[in-house]
Amino acid sequence: MGYNRNLGKCSIFDAKLWSILDGLTLIQNRSYDGVKIQSDNVKAVKAIQDSSPTSLPSLNVFITCWET
Repeated sequence: MGYNRNLGKCSIFDAKLWSILDGLTLIQNRSYDGVKIQSDNVKAVKAIQDSSPTSLPSLNVFITCWET
């Protein structure tokens, strides 16, 4: 399976968050007890794991998209 999304001009952090969101969206309708996220961007993974309010607008968009 390949991955392709036009994000326009954005940071590497934003691109990593969108790739993780798209991956999670693909498996959302399947019955998994848990998910392991692997990425070469530790900042993105830590931000998702912490899942606390943040001043990073891109993470807030990511969380909002995932919750809907």
